[in-house]
Amino acid sequence: MERLFARVPRVVVFCMAGPTVSALAGISPMPGRVFTGLALSGLVARLVAVLFFADSLRPYIELVLAWIDRYWIPGTLVLVALVVLYQWKGRRRVPAF
Repeated sequence: MERLFARVPRVVVFCMAGPTVSALAGISPMPGRVFTGLALSGLVARLVAVLFFADSLRPYIELVLAWIDRYWIPGTLVLVALVVLYQWKGRRRVPAF
């Protein structure tokens, strides 16, 4: 990360703003206003990209949620039964010393 930051610090701050990059920017000669502008614009760009991606997945997510809403009781019963079976099988095995 340090080598990449040394080569292209502004791109790194824009694309990967976070605690590590903040620390690197803090010990570098990058002015605070430049860091703040790049970090904020990068975070906003990532937020917009995530929102557009999530919006494109929305119909599929709604289908899955409708299926879960319809079958949540049988699904819960099956999962509880599987967990109980798994726990029961795990307790039957006694490790040899």
